[in-house]
Amino acid sequence: MTMNKGIFYLFFLLVSIPIMFITNDFWDGTIVHYAFRINDLSALKVWFSESRLYLQYYLFYIVHCFSNLSGISEAIWLKTIVLLSLFGTTLEVKHLSKTLLNLSEKQSYIPAYFFLLYPAWHVLVTNVLVAYIFFIWMLVLGFRFIVGKRKVIIGCLFVVLSLQLNSNFMMLCALILSKYISDRYIYYRKTNLLKFVVYIFLIVVLFIIYKVQFPPYGLYSDYNKINFCIKTIYDIIFSFKRFFQFVLPIVFFPILTLILSKKLIDKKIIVPIIIIFLLFFASIFPYAVVNKYPYVDDFYRWSFRNTLLLGIPVSMFLGYLFVFMLEEKSKNRIISIFLIISLIISSVFLFKGFYYKAKSELYHNAFIKALQDIDKPIKSLVHIKLNQKKSNYLEAIADYELNALFQRAYGECGWMAKIDYNNFASKYELSESDKMMLRSEYRNKYLTVNVDTTKLVNLNLEQIDNLSFFDVIFLHNKDLYKISFYSQYDLKMVN
Repeated sequence: MTMNKGIFYLFFLLVSIPIMFITNDFWDGTIVHYAFRINDLSALKVWFSESRLYLQYYLFYIVHCFSNLSGISEAIWLKTIVLLSLFGTTLEVKHLSKTLLNLSEKQSYIPAYFFLLYPAWHVLVTNVLVAYIFFIWMLVLGFRFIVGKRKVIIGCLFVVLSLQLNSNFMMLCALILSKYISDRYIYYRKTNLLKFVVYIFLIVVLFIIYKVQFPPYGLYSDYNKINFCIKTIYDIIFSFKRFFQFVLPIVFFPILTLILSKKLIDKKIIVPIIIIFLLFFASIFPYAVVNKYPYVDDFYRWSFRNTLLLGIPVSMFLGYLFVFMLEEKSKNRIISIFLIISLIISSVFLFKGFYYKAKSELYHNAFIKALQDIDKPIKSLVHIKLNQKKSNYLEAIADYELNALFQRAYGECGWMAKIDYNNFASKYELSESDKMMLRSEYRNKYLTVNVDTTKLVNLNLEQIDNLSFFDVIFLHNKDLYKISFYSQYDLKMVN
C-alpha cells in the first residue's frame, strides 16, 4: 500500500468511527427510528409522499426489510450505507479532480483528503440524512460512468435517481458545463458546445416538469417554495453571505497563498478556478434561493446538512491549490504551509461537530434516565420548567424529539412536551403547530399517539452535573438531570 492510500484510509477511519458509534436517533431521525421501533412505516410514507421524496421512503423501506430478514438492526444498515456513500463520493471527488482539473493519480489524493475532513460530515450521525450523501454519490458516480462512455445506461439511471435531491439538478448542469470547459481549455480537445447546451437545456426542462407536475402537498405545500419577489433577492444574498462565512475559515489561507504567490492571474490556474467556481455556485444557489444556509457556530443543530454538496468544490479548490503551490519554485513552497493549516482547521471544525453530537447523545440518555427515576406521569401535555439560565442542547431540541425521549423512557407514546424557562403553567393553549402534530395522520410521525390534551403536567428539570471532555470522548453516561413533579391540572380545551 502506498503512503497516499494509507493516509486516505486513515482519514476515512477517523471519520467513520464517530459516525458509526454515535447514535442516529437525533432530530428528524427520531421519526424514522420510532417507525422502525413500532414496525410501522406509514408515518414515513405520509411524510415522504407529501414532500414528493418517494425514493427516500423506499430507501428506508428496503433497509427495514433487510433488517427484518437479517436480524441486523436498521441503525447498522443505515450507518453502513452512509459510510459506503461517503467512501464512494470521496473516490468520485478524486476522479473529478483528475477528469476536470487534470491532476495526476497521485495528486488527486489531496482533494480526497480535504473531502474526508470536510467540516459538515458530523450531521451524518442522524439516519434521516442517509439519503443526502447517498444521492450525492449517485450523482457523481453516474456522471463518471456517462463521461467515461462505459456503463452509460447504469450511469443515466444513477443520475436520474440522484435527482431526488433538488439541489442535484443544478449541480449536474454545472458538472456538464465544467466538462466542456475542461475539455476545451485544459485538454484542448475539439468539443461540440451545442451538445452540452442541449444536455443542460433538457435537465432544466426536466426540473420544471418535475416541479410543476409533482409539487409537494399537505404540510409541505410551501416547503422550499421559491417566491419571485424583491425579498427573495435579499434572502439569496444573505444566504450566500452565510455560506461564505462557513467556508472562510477553511479557504482563507489558500486565498492568502494565491495573493502572496502573485499567481492569482496565472493562465494555468484561471480555468480550474472557473470550473471550481461553477461547482461552488451550483452547490450553494439551490439552498440560497429558498433561504437555507448553515448556522456556522451552532453544532447542536443540523443546518450543516445544507453544505454537504459544497464539500465537492471546496475540497477540489483546496486540493488543487495545494498541488499548484507544490509545483512552484522552492522559494514559494513555504506558502503551502497555509494549505496544511486549512486542513487542520477543517479537521477541528469536523471533530468539534462530532464532539457536540456525542455530547447531545449523552444529554439524551441522561434525560431519559431522569424520566425513568420518577413515577410515570399520566398521559398528557407536559410543561417542563428548566431550572437554570441557559442550555444550548435543550434549546436546540425539537418538540417531537422531546416526545421521542418520553417514548424511549417509558416504552410508549402519550406525552407532548415542551421545555422553557417560564413559570409553571396552569393552562395550555395549543398552537397551530401543536394541533397539526395531534392530527390523526401525523400522530405516529410526531409521537403524539394517546396524548390526553385535557390533562397538563408540570415538571421541574434541574441540571445537577456536567459532562467532562473525557465523558464525551468515551461516551460515558452519567446522571446529569433531576426531574420532579410540580403540579397536575385538568384542562377544558377545544382542539
